[in-house]
This record gives sequence, structure tokens and C-alpha cells, in this order.
Amino acid sequence: MLGLTKLSNVPSRPETPLESLLARAEQYGRVGVHPHSEQSERYHVWIKFRSITGIDLEAKSDHGLPIHQAFEQAIERAELIRSQFK
Repeated sequence: MLGLTKLSNVPSRPETPLESLLARAEQYGRVGVHPHSEQSERYHVWIKFRSITGIDLEAKSDHGLPIHQAFEQAIERAELIRSQFK
């Protein structure tokens, strides 16, 4: 589930398709993409997921990143969080 931005409105880099990053992020849970309020083409990505019954977790990218970097950072953080509960 996307937040405020449609993927079709975001410029894409051919080396890392946004659809692929979105699919990876969605493997962890609900995904939100929010544009940076002061800089165009800068974003913040969050992934909300449940790792243990009754405990909701959230992995977030830093604010104001290029869209691909924001997705990659949120995914890395989700992987790190998930690995703590194995």
C-alpha cells in the first residue's frame, strides 16, 4: 500500500526498477511513500510489519532521500529488525 505518491509519478532508474523495490518492501508488510515537503524528488519510505504476535514494528528510511535510496534503506532496516526476532 502506498502513501501519498504514485509510483507512476516518480522518475525511475533503469538499473533498479521501482516495481522490484516495492515488491521487496511489500514482502515485509505495508509500505508508505511520502514526498519530502521542501525538496522535489526526495522521499521518505516506511514499512510497517508484525514480527511477533501483537507487536507492530516499523522500518523507516531517512527523510529527503532519492526514491531508490529511500526504498533500499527502509528494506535494509526491515531486514535488520526482522533478523533480531529469529
